[in-house]
Formats: sequence, C-alpha cells, structure tokens
Amino acid sequence: MSRPLRLVAVSGGLQRPSKSAALAEHLSDLIAGEVPCEQRLVELGQLAPQLAGAVWRSQLPERVERELAAVEQADVLVVATPVFRGA
Repeated sequence: MSRPLRLVAVSGGLQRPSKSAALAEHLSDLIAGEVPCEQRLVELGQLAPQLAGAVWRSQLPERVERELAAVEQADVLVVATPVFRGA
C-alpha cells in the first residue's frame, strides 16, 4: 500500500479566528474524506512576525523553516487567502 498523501493547507489570513484558515481546513477535511492524507495547516498570519528581517532563508527561525519544508514537500496544497476590501 502506498503512503498517505501529504496535504498542506496554507492560510493567508492575518487575524485569528480566520475565515481563510477555516476555509482551508474545511477543504482539507473534504479531500481527506476521499483520499488518505496526512493533513497540516500553515497559518501565515502566525509566521509573519518571524519572517520580518530575514534576508536569507538560513536566517529564519526553526519553526518557519519547518513550515516551509512542509509546503515544499506537500503532495497536495490547498491555499486560501482573504480578500481585502473586495467588491
């Protein structure tokens, strides 16, 4: 049997609670209901303060590096971003 898919949901929402995160999680759950998956949620709003000032990837904190690695190694990405002042 093959391994479960690595499914990473990325939320671009900056607030908590985040509608973008809720949407990303919901879509991730729907996919996982159909296909065996290892699910993970990456919330950019939680990582944003740790990204500031890093010019090189080697300058990123370990937590940010782990999240980036998860995105890079994902078999499936679900990406949700808020619409600011949308009409």
